[in-house]
Amino acid sequence: MENRNFKRTDCKLDAVLYFDGKKHKGTIENMSEDGLLNMVVLEDNVTSLAPGMITEIKFQTPSGEKIDLICFIAWAIKDPDQTAENKYDIGLEVLLRRPKYTAFVKSL
Repeated sequence: MENRNFKRTDCKLDAVLYFDGKKHKGTIENMSEDGLLNMVVLEDNVTSLAPGMITEIKFQTPSGEKIDLICFIAWAIKDPDQTAENKYDIGLEVLLRRPKYTAFVKSL
């Protein structure tokens, strides 16, 4: 069993992930104070998605508050259970925990 510093909470939030000079729409599937799981469908020509990259993710809470995070891509795998050809599960580590993000995660 994997040890985590913080409890993961399931959620479904639309998000936008920025890398390779483009924005990619996705869904946050779960989150904790130090990380989140984002599922995203990528453009065919994306070649730069790799663990170790720094990226930005933006999303809006159900109450309408906008949250922007700078994250480290911990891992990225092509999702074998999905019908979309370029759908990936991406594990993101939050590099700078902003107070409004931490407060939102704790409220879940």
